[in-house]
Amino acid sequence: MTMLGHEEPWAEFLAAEAAGRLHHAWLLAGPRGIGKRSFANAVAQRLLGQGSAASLVASGAHPDLRVLAPDPDRPASGIGIDAVRSLSTLLRSHAAMGGRRVVIIDAADDLNVNAANALLKGLEEPGSGLLFLLVAHAPGRLPATIRSRCRTLRFRPLGEAGMESFLADRAPELSPRERARIAALAGGAPGEALRLLEAGAGAILSGLETETPEQFAERLGGRGPSDGYALLCALAPRLAARAARERPSAERLETFAAVAALARDALRPGEDRVQMAHALAMRLQPQLREARA
Repeated sequence: MTMLGHEEPWAEFLAAEAAGRLHHAWLLAGPRGIGKRSFANAVAQRLLGQGSAASLVASGAHPDLRVLAPDPDRPASGIGIDAVRSLSTLLRSHAAMGGRRVVIIDAADDLNVNAANALLKGLEEPGSGLLFLLVAHAPGRLPATIRSRCRTLRFRPLGEAGMESFLADRAPELSPRERARIAALAGGAPGEALRLLEAGAGAILSGLETETPEQFAERLGGRGPSDGYALLCALAPRLAARAARERPSAERLETFAAVAALARDALRPGEDRVQMAHALAMRLQPQLREARA
């Protein structure tokens, strides 16, 4: 098995395993959406998912696997001390199916102070065969006492080829040109690329290229759902920034500044959505058509 775009940390982990020096705690550090959780899942599958146990790991039902994450209905609440305390039985017991026990924390950045202190006790006195995988988007936010007890694996954004290969596998219906567009907007983060696709970024990009500003503004800013309009406001500065990077000029930097300001103002309560979508289209369309030519 290989990890697309993350061959280096995968090789480092495998080397430690082969040498019998598998550290008990690993900090998976890198930007959000880059594949750190997928890496943690792959490690859990490798260590726990032999034979018939593979489906248990994939479904999250393996008795020797625990995943701590914020409540999806209350993501801002983070990971509290009760969640960490729920690990106590796993930490004190032997592996139910033999071999190792694995704890994934996604993301460790979401641990509140009390939860982080409670986790530290488990990291200081790990039981035999216990492995912690701490996903961290901003590892500097973690207490130094936790970071010092982990071996860090750094994850970097995927390159253009890696992103397009990922999208070819996960979204084969996209044309090569569409894959390149989404890959560029996602900034090397596969998770972000999938989020953009699921949110409808493809339709927004297509509309900017093929519709008149009036048609586009009425569709995105009219009485329909606001999701597309909000996504336009999020994508617009990225599109303008990409154009400025690809062909730097004073005019393109000016356009970027104007688009960023428009996108910010467009989300204020009471703004005319059709008018703001029209203004964004008028700024972005010349650059997109120039890039297409």
